[in-house]
Amino acid sequence: MVKRLALLLVIVLLVASSVHTTFLVRAEGKTIIVPDDYPTWYLAIENAKDGDTVLIKNGTYESPTNQTLVINKSITLQGENPENTTINLNPPLVPMSIFTFTYMGYAEPLKIQANNVKITGLTLKTPGGPILVESQSIEITNNIINTKLSVNGKYIKISNNTLNTPFQYSVVLSGSHQGILNNTLNGIHSRATYSIIAGNTITNSGVDGLVRIEATSNIIYDNYINADGWPGITLRLDVDEVIIAKNIIENSGLYIQNASNSIISGNIIKNDMGITVDMGENNVFLGNQLENNTCGIRLGYDQTDIARECSGSNTVNNTVFHNNFINNNQQAQDWNWLNTNQWSNNKEGNYWSDYTGHDWNFDGIGDSPYRLAEAVSYYAETTQGTDHYPLMTPFDIKSITIELPKWATNILENTNTSDNKPEEPATIFPMTLIIIVLTVACMIIVVLLVYFVKKNKINSENINYKRKSV
Repeated sequence: MVKRLALLLVIVLLVASSVHTTFLVRAEGKTIIVPDDYPTWYLAIENAKDGDTVLIKNGTYESPTNQTLVINKSITLQGENPENTTINLNPPLVPMSIFTFTYMGYAEPLKIQANNVKITGLTLKTPGGPILVESQSIEITNNIINTKLSVNGKYIKISNNTLNTPFQYSVVLSGSHQGILNNTLNGIHSRATYSIIAGNTITNSGVDGLVRIEATSNIIYDNYINADGWPGITLRLDVDEVIIAKNIIENSGLYIQNASNSIISGNIIKNDMGITVDMGENNVFLGNQLENNTCGIRLGYDQTDIARECSGSNTVNNTVFHNNFINNNQQAQDWNWLNTNQWSNNKEGNYWSDYTGHDWNFDGIGDSPYRLAEAVSYYAETTQGTDHYPLMTPFDIKSITIELPKWATNILENTNTSDNKPEEPATIFPMTLIIIVLTVACMIIVVLLVYFVKKNKINSENINYKRKSV
């Protein structure tokens, strides 16, 4: 009996070991090389399995004509070098329409429909049509792409790419937990929540803003934006809890329409429109430098076709302090007729380059208030905001620190570290369950083996004792 149990234990351990080894190999996947293993990259993808890497050597590769290619496996598509590894995508022409106008346009050249896909080190070219991402846990990094990315999913990271697109927006986002990081591109249109746009260089002349945000809980951080006379960043459609921080916005400005409970801090905005707020409440404007603009900050507006009271009540309870207003045509305007916007934190206000007051007690704050430019309504009535604690010297905006929320930090570090990260692939669960069952079985067999060994020993001792007694 003992020998049988021992043999069974050995067999179970060998099976468990082989299953565990198989599991590890399957998770790591294999590397398929193009053109060594397959002559084309799409044939390599067809023959790849989840977890595999398709490595494409330097060269120019053509895709099938008039086809939208689909990646429906969890693979890595990796070029040897983005400058020298080019894939020409060839999507079909299909009928399209705008309202009643019908025309022929290119369909999507590439669709990513599987989770856990990574595309890196490639130049992707197409005559038209957006690359479509419809899944989660995707990484598109270190590529050169000449078309738009249309992204709808979760935990998607687009980083270190050059997106030279003919479209106004290089990236269009929806879904949540997206990270658009350190790219060079034309513009971004985001309807995604809990997302961060950081470290990008964004240049274009888009009418609606190079970074257009239409969703709550977004962060625009540490970007360089040059919009050539149009808004660099636009907030629209009742957005809430947006952080705009540490950006340099040149030849453009920041336009806010219906945004509340947001923080605008540490930005340098110069040589165009400054900050314009058309409707918004409970926003904080802290530590920005507004230089050589037509108006540094304008809160509220005047509208000729409605009563004066309506325009005044739409932009309320905003706080503006520790900003530097330098040589703007109009330093600031406050169109709030109810005087509910604050131009200080009740201790310190802002620096105004045209302030002519004195500081006789040398506390760094002017002894007399600074009066903003008059806001003259259509009805010839005026209002005028007041900074009661003007600073005598410019505020050090570099001293501003921005504490990002946890979800934003997670996106920066790794798109899969969120508390709400996606479930593991379904294939992992059965394998893990098998390993657990086999481990428990081994433990039970070991306990039984020890029990029977002890029992056999006791029986042997009893037999020997009886023989001696006889």
